[in-house]
Amino acid sequence: MGRFQPSWAPSATWKSWVSAAALGRLAKLSWLYLDDNQLSGPIPPELGALTNLEGLSLNHNELSGPIPAELGALTNLSLLGLDYNELNGSIPVELGGLSNLSWLHLRGNELSGPIPAELGALSHLAELGLSGNELSGPIPAELGALSNLERLYLHGNQLSGPIPAELGGLAHLLWLYLHDNQLSGPIPPQLGALANLEELILYGNQLSGPIPAELGALTHLQAMYLHDNQLGGPIPVELGGLSNLQHLRLAGNQLSGPIPAELGGLANLVWLHLDNNQLNGAIPPELGRPTNLRRLQLNQNQLSGAIPAGLGDLSKLEELSLSNNELSGPIPPELGALSNLQQLWLHFNQLTGPIPGELGSLTDLTWLGLHFNQLSGPIPPELGRLSNLERLSLSSNELSGPIPPELGALADLSWLHLSNNQLSGSIPAELGDLTNLEWLLLAENQLSGCIPGGLGEMPVNDLDSLGLPPCN
Repeated sequence: MGRFQPSWAPSATWKSWVSAAALGRLAKLSWLYLDDNQLSGPIPPELGALTNLEGLSLNHNELSGPIPAELGALTNLSLLGLDYNELNGSIPVELGGLSNLSWLHLRGNELSGPIPAELGALSHLAELGLSGNELSGPIPAELGALSNLERLYLHGNQLSGPIPAELGGLAHLLWLYLHDNQLSGPIPPQLGALANLEELILYGNQLSGPIPAELGALTHLQAMYLHDNQLGGPIPVELGGLSNLQHLRLAGNQLSGPIPAELGGLANLVWLHLDNNQLNGAIPPELGRPTNLRRLQLNQNQLSGAIPAGLGDLSKLEELSLSNNELSGPIPPELGALSNLQQLWLHFNQLTGPIPGELGSLTDLTWLGLHFNQLSGPIPPELGRLSNLERLSLSSNELSGPIPPELGALADLSWLHLSNNQLSGSIPAELGDLTNLEWLLLAENQLSGCIPGGLGEMPVNDLDSLGLPPCN
């Protein structure tokens, strides 16, 4: 009979199983695809009688109840897709008998209980998708026997215990997604044997111990997401050999020691995410070399020394976050060459010297945070050219001179924080043109004159503390 396709119009939907028992009598049926039909109710166990079935796809419906154990009789099945329904209960161990299965997708349901170790017998399996359920217990070591597996999706569950070292034997594995679980213990160094791995996604667990140097052998790796765990020790210099790496996310751990200069050799790197660790030492000037870099996030560490001028060579950079460190010295004027920069966060450091006027060339900039440093000199009027700026925070520095009237041209500005400096002179009337301004903080300066009309209507302001009268 071949493929079964419903005869109704594509726009029609089933609200319940019609003639489910009749489907069970279609003995020669080989493919049954009923995706996206708003089917509801339980999966009929009668489908287990379709022993010639090679493909069963019921994805994106409203099916509920348990997965029938009878489906384990479909030994010719190569595809079983039950993604994104409302199925509950445990995964039937009988599915481990589907010896010809290549794709098993049960994602986005309400399945609970352990992952059956019997699934490790599915020797032809290329994709195993169990993500977005309520599965618990350990990852079965038996999954390491799935010698043809290319993609393993176990994320978004409640899995616990260690990552089995046996997963390092999955020689064909391309994607390993174990994030957003409760996994603990070390990252097995055996994962460094996954020679074809392209994506290693382990974030949002409770993994501890060091990052294995063996991961530096994953030369096909494009994404390494290890953030939001409890990993410690140094960043292995071997990661600098991951020539295809685009995303390296190690933030939110307890990593210590310096940032390896070798990371500057990652020519394809797009995102370097190391914030919220205990990294120390200087920012390697070599980080100015990955010319494809778009996001460089090193904030909330213990980094010291100067900001390398070479970071100004990162022509594609969109975010530079170096805040909450112990950086000192001047802001390099070379940062003004970052023509694609949208966010520049340098606050809570020990930076000194003037704010470079060159920053006024960053016309895509939306957020500029320089607060809580030791910056001195005037506010550059060139900042008035930042036509897309939404937040400007220069508070708690040693800035002096007048507030530039050019800031009144920042039509999108919603935050203007200039408090706790040594600014003097009058408040420019042009600030009254900032119709999108919501936060205006000018206190603890040496301002004089009067308060221009309209400024007192800002939702959040500290103008009363200035002791200045309104302008007539």
